[in-house]
Amino acid sequence: MNVVVDAIKNLNWSPLWISIKTAIVATIIAFFIGILVARFVMFRHERTKWLLDGFFTLPLVLPPTVAGFLLLLLFSPLHPLGMFLEKAFGIRVVQSWAGCVLAAAVVSFPLMYRNARSAFEQIDINLIYAGRTLGMSESRIFRKVVLPAAGPGIASGTVLTFARALGEYGATMMLAGNILGRTRTISTAIAAEVAANRYATAGVWTTIIILISFGVGTAVGVNSLIARRLGAKNYEEANNAATTGLVLAVINWLVFLVIGLTASRPFISLFTSNADVIEDGTSYLTVVLCISFGMMISCMGEKILQSTGNMIIPMITQMLG
Repeated sequence: MNVVVDAIKNLNWSPLWISIKTAIVATIIAFFIGILVARFVMFRHERTKWLLDGFFTLPLVLPPTVAGFLLLLLFSPLHPLGMFLEKAFGIRVVQSWAGCVLAAAVVSFPLMYRNARSAFEQIDINLIYAGRTLGMSESRIFRKVVLPAAGPGIASGTVLTFARALGEYGATMMLAGNILGRTRTISTAIAAEVAANRYATAGVWTTIIILISFGVGTAVGVNSLIARRLGAKNYEEANNAATTGLVLAVINWLVFLVIGLTASRPFISLFTSNADVIEDGTSYLTVVLCISFGMMISCMGEKILQSTGNMIIPMITQMLG
């Protein structure tokens, strides 16, 4: 146990920040491009559709190292595209954080695309015909009819995309490398720690990435489950799903609280050596972690109220918030 505590205290927390910001930016990129591509493919001829589908799904079936190698060939500063980006815009993809984002976005894109396309194809075509009959433009139909109806599928795709981007390793190693403080993500950090026989540190990183993935997946999964149960007017099952989600959220928060209180001081020490700043920052993070419990309870309380069919109080709460 002491080995694990020492590993947490001496941990360099930069891979956590790099992983989170990389996953967020990559998910945003994959989200918009995935939806647009799915909409484009949905209206193609059947033969063309399957050809495009195979092409856009390719990063999902290729080994990540192969995808990373192809990206390296494409964006290397020794090749035309990479040379152009560096000379014209000062953008260097190889061995940089931009490479982390690009690798994560490319590898996770098929998950967003596939989920969005499946959600679009399950929509009742009569809804689209009704929109056209009412004189709505295709873009308006897509925004007002298709996207809301495909919401649960798109939400699932977003979660899977984030989780895939957060755990990306092979393509990131090939394109961005493993530079501490610049391109080392949690996944590459785990590999580096194992290679150095620091299994306690690797175990800490493994636990952190599991907790993050579990927390995000549980939140969105419970929200989608509640939405489906409410759509079917099954308030009892919706209430059970909300209660289960509350219990899981509390457990997840408690684990994060322990890690946060233990790691806040060394995390702040990465950015400053001023003792007063470190002390104030540690106190601030402690308060934020405690307040986050109230925010979580408030959010899950709204879901429980919604699951009973009460939409008024949650709406007033959100307006006041």
